[in-house]
Amino acid sequence: MNTKLFVMLLAALLVTIGTASAVGETFEDDQFTWVKADFDTMVSTYEDGDDIVWVIEMDGIDGHWSTGAKVILCDDEGIVQVGWDTVNGKVVPDENHMSVSGSANQDSYEIRVSKEYLGGPCASFCWAVFTEASWPGNSNSPQNYFPADWVKWTSTNMYEDVVPGQCQEIPEFPTIALPIAAILGLAFIIQRRKD
Repeated sequence: MNTKLFVMLLAALLVTIGTASAVGETFEDDQFTWVKADFDTMVSTYEDGDDIVWVIEMDGIDGHWSTGAKVILCDDEGIVQVGWDTVNGKVVPDENHMSVSGSANQDSYEIRVSKEYLGGPCASFCWAVFTEASWPGNSNSPQNYFPADWVKWTSTNMYEDVVPGQCQEIPEFPTIALPIAAILGLAFIIQRRKD
């Protein structure tokens, strides 16, 4: 087989396979919506073995006595909150698949959720982040949330993502066959012109 043809077929195969994930990205304060917020929030995500990790950092919380940060996940069964709540403390609905580090009045939280809980590699899921900070005598705490257009406590406008990893799905025949047929056709035409 011609080397050019082999390279073109390999490129076509790589284009047809793969998934995109936000894991490994950082979301800055300007991507959040604020409700009376007087602090900044930054969220970083990364993959750590069998887990997806959200690191939520809050800046400018001096003088606050209670802070909280939660990742809100949605699935077929509804909304699940994981993190630290300013009123109830640690919120971990599934101890086998989730963990939270951080406590009241900290400026950094790490929230881990297993890929298995999210459906495994290549599964679609959606998420949002909610942070708040309060102080004595304050009845309405300042809040930040991401994405900016998320309708709080619903799945509306949550960040749509895919669990990273090797997909076990086999692509449908036309997904692979059509690009390969097109490349073979081009290779045939180019070869005929040379002859």
